[in-house]
This record gives sequence, structure tokens and C-alpha cells, in this order.
Amino acid sequence: MLEEITTALDAFNGARLPLLIGEPYYRPPEALLSALARASEDETHRYCDPSGSPALKQKICELERIRGIEIEPANVVIGNGSKSLLFGLLGLVGAKGAAVPLPAYPAVLKQLKLLDIPCYGFATDAPRFRLSTGDLDGIPGGVSCLVLSSPSNPAGVFHDPEEMAEISGWCSRSGTTLIADEVYCDLAYGDDYQSFGCHDPSLQHSVIVRSFSKSLGICGWRIGYVIAAEETARRLAGWQATALNPPSTLIQRALEIYLPGDGGWIAEKRRYYSETAGILRDSLGKLGIPTAEPGGGFYLFCKVSHLLNAMGLENSLEFCRRLAEKAGIGTWPGEDFGLPGWLRISFGRIDPESRKSKLAEIERRFRMFINSAAAMS
Repeated sequence: MLEEITTALDAFNGARLPLLIGEPYYRPPEALLSALARASEDETHRYCDPSGSPALKQKICELERIRGIEIEPANVVIGNGSKSLLFGLLGLVGAKGAAVPLPAYPAVLKQLKLLDIPCYGFATDAPRFRLSTGDLDGIPGGVSCLVLSSPSNPAGVFHDPEEMAEISGWCSRSGTTLIADEVYCDLAYGDDYQSFGCHDPSLQHSVIVRSFSKSLGICGWRIGYVIAAEETARRLAGWQATALNPPSTLIQRALEIYLPGDGGWIAEKRRYYSETAGILRDSLGKLGIPTAEPGGGFYLFCKVSHLLNAMGLENSLEFCRRLAEKAGIGTWPGEDFGLPGWLRISFGRIDPESRKSKLAEIERRFRMFINSAAAMS
């Protein structure tokens, strides 16, 4: 679907507003770029351990301790970004089936299909999109894992500590492995964000997936990591050695030099994205487009199902395709996230200098598109 929207956007005759890709506007911190230069002078041209650099794993343990999670290097596997690590994990722990609350990160749904693993996808209450007791009770017995992201992609929501404790307890009682995709944890807006790892300190039924891509602005560097029980980590490292090899030794060394990094630097980005989300939500609300209230990240998940009939459109894929063709705005259809009638907007690439003008232009074009399409239907 993404390719179809991209093709439609390319056909637009005018300035385009691509709000598709989940990527931040900022460059890596200067201190990290300096660390990369230093790393290039070291012995970074050799293979490293299949689970990642021991020195970087030690730094990651120190970083996680700040987040309230006590782990050892044996609990860490460093990989080529979170997506590849998710793929490996699903193959290792998901064989009997995966429960996936919707909307969900599209890669999870597609990877399960590719691995031929049964997927039990179930819609959560809109627009909160948080698991309830009823949701947990409705999951069929025998599934191997529960896969969710926090803050979530696409809605940006996360659970409060009481809900997290309930989810973690359910996984423990049912013998289900929780795969918690927390790649946006450093971009959680409030002070009340917590990792699922805090509710399962022994990692008996939880696996945590992390990434440096979003928080440090290094999507193209391709590096993330997993926190898991020692046996699960060992098996994942073995899978990685066979399928991919560990990530770049150079990048690992640069991060080893840089970490724990500058907390003030990323705090500034969190504030900016929180403000931007609020402004854009207000703009879309004026047009009758409600959204989930994000607690982190740089996405808005927007409801358009109520507009389709009035505009003579069949589904949200058609809405997004026409929006790209007629208004030059690229958005991601909810069908890819398992929830038709919605769409995702990524405002990650909108920088502070252009924010005011771009957000005004987004509102103007949405208004024009809705009005013209409704008039023609």
C-alpha cells in the first residue's frame, strides 16, 4: 500500500508534503558524530561477537539501569535495527501463534505472514487503543506471544503502570511471552512512561526491543538491541549469526564511546514533538478528523471512516491515494496497520524552522481536499 501512495504522490503536480516515513528531522548529536570519527581510528574493521560488542553491551546495561532495569550483558543482543530483531524473535518464540492488538506496526503483521505463524489480531477500543482486561480475556489459549509497541506505532499511546502490571501478570499466568517493542521510549512525552521490563525484572516472560534510530537520528545506521532472558538472548544471537551477522563494528564502537549520551538533547526533541502533536491535532479536529492522543513518538493516527461515504470513497486506502493525487499529501492507510477507516500521519520530518508554515499548509490542503471531494460526490 505504501508503494501505491508513493506513486500517487509522485504524480502530484506541485510541492509535495510527504507525511509517510517515520524518521526524525534532526541530525545525530555532534558528540556522536565525533565519536564515529574516533571509532574509525580504532580496530573496527573486524567481526565481533554474534550478540554484539561486549563493551557496548556493558554500556547498554548502564543505560537500562537509568531506566530502572537491572540486566547483565548476557541479557543483551545487538542487531541490525529493531525490525530484524523482531523477525528473529517471532521465529524463535512465536511458533504457536501471536496475539497482536490492532492497530499494529505493519512489519509485525507482515513478518508473521512471511513466517507462516498464526496471527490473532484484535481491535482495541478507539481512540485509546490500549489493552483492557476484556481484550486479554478474549485472547485464545495456546498463543506463544503477545506483541505490542509502547509508545505505539501508529497511535503513539502507552499503558499506565497499573495496566502494564496487569498485562505482565496475564503473560506470566498464561505462559505467553510478551514482546514489547519500545523503540520510541526515549520520545515518550510525559514523566510517567515506564518500560515493561520494570514489571518483569527477571525477564521470565518478557522480551524488550529497543532502537537508537529515532532518538539519535540515525535511522540509516541500522542498529538496535533486545533485552531478554539469557537463554532467549543466546538463541537470538545464534539466529543472527546464521541469518545476518552482527551490526557494523564501527557503529557499535561509536555508540560505546558516546553513551550514555546527553539527556537534555533528547528531552528538547520530546518537547518539540509533543507541542507539534498538539497543534496538528487541533488543526485536524477543526476539520472533523479525530485522532488518538499520542503519548510519544511523532505520529498521529487519524479517523476518516466517517468521511468516506460523504466523499464517495470506498476505504481509507482510497482516501490516502486521492489525498496524495489531489492535495499532494502522503499519508499511510490504516489497512496496513490492521485497522481500516484510519490513516497515519508522520510529522517526524517537520523541523522547527518550517513547522508553522507546514502545519498551516497541511490544514489548508486537508480542508480543500475534504470540501472538493464532498462537493463532487
